[in-house]
Amino acid sequence: GQNLAKRYHWRVGDGANIDIWKDTWVSGCNSGKIITARGQTLLSKVHELIDPTSGDWDIQLVEQSFWPVDSHRILSIPSSDRVGEDFVAWRLTKNNIFSVRSAYHSEWNHQFGRRSYDCGGQGAMADHPIWKKIWDFNVPTKVKFFTWKTLHGAMPCYGVLADRHMKISLMFLCPRAKEVWMKLNLADSIAEAVLQDRSGPAILEYLICAPLTDKGRVDNFVETVVIVAWHLWWQRRRFVHDEPTLSITSSVFAISSLVQNFSIASLPSATRKEEMWMKPPADFVKINVDASFSMDELSGTIGAVIRDTSGEFIVAANGKLPLVTDVVSAEVTAVQLGLELAIAQGCQRIIINGDNLEVVEALNRGERVYSSATAIFEECFALLKEVGKAQIIHCSRNTNSVAHELARQAKFSP
Repeated sequence: GQNLAKRYHWRVGDGANIDIWKDTWVSGCNSGKIITARGQTLLSKVHELIDPTSGDWDIQLVEQSFWPVDSHRILSIPSSDRVGEDFVAWRLTKNNIFSVRSAYHSEWNHQFGRRSYDCGGQGAMADHPIWKKIWDFNVPTKVKFFTWKTLHGAMPCYGVLADRHMKISLMFLCPRAKEVWMKLNLADSIAEAVLQDRSGPAILEYLICAPLTDKGRVDNFVETVVIVAWHLWWQRRRFVHDEPTLSITSSVFAISSLVQNFSIASLPSATRKEEMWMKPPADFVKINVDASFSMDELSGTIGAVIRDTSGEFIVAANGKLPLVTDVVSAEVTAVQLGLELAIAQGCQRIIINGDNLEVVEALNRGERVYSSATAIFEECFALLKEVGKAQIIHCSRNTNSVAHELARQAKFSP
């Protein structure tokens, strides 16, 4: 319905299909629409804002026709004749490709989501001490967010599932869950919590906050509880989507290992292996790239450095991006800079290192990217065809410090 119609977003190609005033096509705002009053202007389609000779935005026309906030957003959208026709992207998935599942969840939240918050969401517990506790748990960040969402009634663990008319399989009461809890010596605590309330969020809250006997007997009690809850939810999710699941024994081992690893990592004496930049293999050069992005200003900076198999410097460059839509656009522009440097130097066997996983994965897939950075990705795909052999590998920030510093220094250049 109307809710789903708000979830698509036009990506600019040739601009022929996009209505300037009615369609969602600009970035940097929730609505995706132009806010400038149309007035008496005859401009109608986006292609009228593009210089037919250069294929770039007609800067003077854009700045004369729109309020500064709109002209800034428009000019930050990358353009390229490689993109072809305009196309529609779906805003609710990470890859911007439509999925029935995301549409279903969007429509359900639109119609019923408010009920979850009216029946015990954050408004009812805004000052509860549990909210501060969550972020101090020694668990993966995804488990913290899972816990936060569950306690807000936003995860399908009891009442939410009932409202969706889905079969209920609780993380605390189904036979498989009970066996996992038992093997981890937590069955008594679960039984006590269930006596208080059979709602998933309420049980989890009780386990975290109540002075249970097991808390003194089981090491890392709270961390174990939230990791088990997350793991059972994750396994059930895989089962529903016909994906492989772990045996109960394997689940217990995986949970115990995760709890132990995060417990050790949180100790003051815990030492982490220092990551070092590695030289490329023989006959290869390594290109490190990085970028920075300012959401407030829709601007950024980029840096790239190329070193040979001995680790010796070959060439480097950095620059400002006065107008850029988002962090992915900035990061992939840094890749483009690195590729252009390599081609100019005649490098034919290259390894590209970047610390943005989304960009690295998209470049390795080699498929059309349905994001605001489509035009820049297409330029990179074309440049990759000009080199003999290329590997694109994700790296940590620690091993990308030179490119990071180049991008940082670009902020201070004229």
